[in-house]
Amino acid sequence: MTALTGRSFAKSLSACSFVFCILFFPTRASAQKAPLVDVGVIVPKDVMTGETASGSIVTNPNDYISIPGMRVVKGQIPGMQGPSSANLLSNYSLRVGTEGAALPADRPFRFIVAKELSIRVFRTGGREDEGWSTQIPLFTAGSTLFPLPKNFSMPPLNLAGALQRIHGPFSGDSDKTSIRVNGVPVRLLAESPRGVYCLLPADLPPGPADWTVNDQAHNAHLRSWVLGLQMSADKLKLMKGESTAFHVYVRGVETIPREAWFGSGEVPEFVDPAVIRKFLPDFNPPSPSQPGVLVLTLENMSTGTVNMSGGDRLVFTFGYGQGKYEHHGTITAKRAGSFNVDGTLIPFLHDQPEIPGDTSMTVDNGHNPPVNTPSPTPTPVSTTEKKKKEEDCPQRGKGCVALVIDFSHNVTWEFDMESLSKKLTAAGCDTDYVAPDLWEIPLPHTYGYEGVASYTTAPDPKDQEAARAHNTPEWKKIRDAIAAHREKVARGVELAIEIVNGHGAEARKTETLACGNWEWQEYTGDYLYRAEFHSGNYRAANKNVCGWFTSDFSCYGGLTPKVVDELNNLTTATCSQASAIACPNHAGWEADSSTSTATNTETCSNGSIGWQKSYIGDPLDAETDRRKELPAGSASNYSGLIDALRSKAGESSTSRYADRGYAKDKPPAHARGGYGEESSK
Repeated sequence: MTALTGRSFAKSLSACSFVFCILFFPTRASAQKAPLVDVGVIVPKDVMTGETASGSIVTNPNDYISIPGMRVVKGQIPGMQGPSSANLLSNYSLRVGTEGAALPADRPFRFIVAKELSIRVFRTGGREDEGWSTQIPLFTAGSTLFPLPKNFSMPPLNLAGALQRIHGPFSGDSDKTSIRVNGVPVRLLAESPRGVYCLLPADLPPGPADWTVNDQAHNAHLRSWVLGLQMSADKLKLMKGESTAFHVYVRGVETIPREAWFGSGEVPEFVDPAVIRKFLPDFNPPSPSQPGVLVLTLENMSTGTVNMSGGDRLVFTFGYGQGKYEHHGTITAKRAGSFNVDGTLIPFLHDQPEIPGDTSMTVDNGHNPPVNTPSPTPTPVSTTEKKKKEEDCPQRGKGCVALVIDFSHNVTWEFDMESLSKKLTAAGCDTDYVAPDLWEIPLPHTYGYEGVASYTTAPDPKDQEAARAHNTPEWKKIRDAIAAHREKVARGVELAIEIVNGHGAEARKTETLACGNWEWQEYTGDYLYRAEFHSGNYRAANKNVCGWFTSDFSCYGGLTPKVVDELNNLTTATCSQASAIACPNHAGWEADSSTSTATNTETCSNGSIGWQKSYIGDPLDAETDRRKELPAGSASNYSGLIDALRSKAGESSTSRYADRGYAKDKPPAHARGGYGEESSK
């Protein structure tokens, strides 16, 4: 388990460690030589002689000194005029040992574990003997033997921008490791054959997080929940004796499933036990049978400058089902000067168990045995002794949310989904419509017959770079919309809808492309992968919705109903598993359904997209008309729309899947077609 640490109230104010400070301006400033900057080499401790491992050079070594699983050796290098400490290392190189090639100092480096590790850091292009060098002891006789893990695992909670440990059978070579969370790459810091230390993206929103791990021949899917520790103050400038209110909010707690709130009783591995004892000398972690807690600590690190209401060290515990996860206090200035307040969030929650039968975790070219992934188990519908009538969906009346990703909107000759998006809004759905404006990135192209009479064009690198610079924020819009949609769904809604329109690719023999992908008409630098997209949406919707509906308007779109079928019955998506019926795995209470305008092995026409839009548009129009007839203030109820979408999915579309939800479904009750599986109805 991991400690979630928020250092400072607002990191955007570089002048202070805290969100505000008492400002002091010197009368004059003089130019001076750039000072020496602290750096450090960080490597994993759980290594043995002869193994491959990876480490990094960092400019904030003090942040890693107290982490039990890391070895940190500090040094100093000259700063530079202009570059900040964040990109200082891009001007330096490093050498591992005495014979290796010079490597960029701002990227992880690989080494073979021996008794000692020799590292030299020097200015790129400069003399190596003018840099900083160190010898790091790695292995001595009688050292601990570290067993190799068979499965991948990780703690259930994370914090954006914080350090994260992932356990698993890694290669140790960071060059062969790629880790993404919600589709965004994470920065690798250190790796051993037993795990990876990485940094989460600082802008990762609170809520469910889907992890993909690719390491040489191993692939894994993991799930966690991201929390945000938000700290702010009403005033940013204080005079001596002046006070201001400050606020601390723990964001994303509402997305954590009930099953994760039962404590493991262990101190998180990233937390020094002395930290907990300093704040809570009599604290006893919950037992496995007790509800878990979140512990929030606040410490005034500048006691000579300010007072904090309630004392210089505050601690709060939050439990399951608590209405608010926040604290409000007052800061009072004692004198002029800078100051900071540290906030740390420590979770004592139950690690999510692996799901029996989940085969998506580890695949070694199709030969390794499956490894299971964490996923929430169904939350039972509450009952009382007085409740004799049939139970209803727990999310009834909580509205409809929809996500429409439209790659074709800016292609004049292709049908777009703007009109369908407007119908969703008219039907009362909270709709996110994303229509990226993408540019083609020119690639080399060969004309004629290779080796006979042919020539290859060479794109202008400036044109390629301009297109990439334009497309990067457009792809970010898509990723941000997906993350925001999943956060809404995970909080609980009556109906969740996802629609993608664009060019679709067929399934291929890799895990990432096993169910194909979506893209614009030409290469734009990135893709949206069907399996990854729907898997993340399934995990957000699972037992958090009454109905879940998806639709794919693209070639080979039958892969989407296939993915949805696998997720709702097998909890994983590989597009290679025979259909099964396992009703408890259904995401929705009363229905899950999926449609496509093409089979999983064929392309589709623009015309089929045009007419099959009506399979969704007609039920939406009917829902809009129904809502117009309701008295003002009537509670929302999308049961009729859920059933209409399920019926259309099971009857009309080229490819289709539909079930009747986890509450009532009984085999055989699944409609299938268009992806090589026969209907069980």
